[in-house]
Amino acid sequence: DRSKLQYREHGAIDYSVRWGKFDLALEYSQGTDKDAALNTSYQIRGYFSRLDYTITPQKMNLQLQYYQYHDGYVNSKDEKSLAAGLQLFIHEQAFIRFGYMYNRLGLSSEDMSGMIDNTGFVQFYLPL
Repeated sequence: DRSKLQYREHGAIDYSVRWGKFDLALEYSQGTDKDAALNTSYQIRGYFSRLDYTITPQKMNLQLQYYQYHDGYVNSKDEKSLAAGLQLFIHEQAFIRFGYMYNRLGLSSEDMSGMIDNTGFVQFYLPL
């Protein structure tokens, strides 16, 4: 049943640069989501930035990340989050990341309905 599908047309541009012990990554994306059941289109956009600081090369990094996303819905506030983390390399390309994400930037208590709670996390990255 094609009426339950959402069609997405998105594009993105990114940039990264290194300054000594700092790495900066930036990304901007935008596009259109089309809901076939409602015959409606939504213009979406998002921003991402991350700053990494190398404490010990290939051993330990500190990370600070900001993310903003607008889903295109009428009367919908932008989702914004700020995260901080510590990344420990256990092998050349394998790491464990400990972090905390604050998901309610710029929102009042009335706006928080349906928002993801602030989250602490542990991420394992083990390439095969």
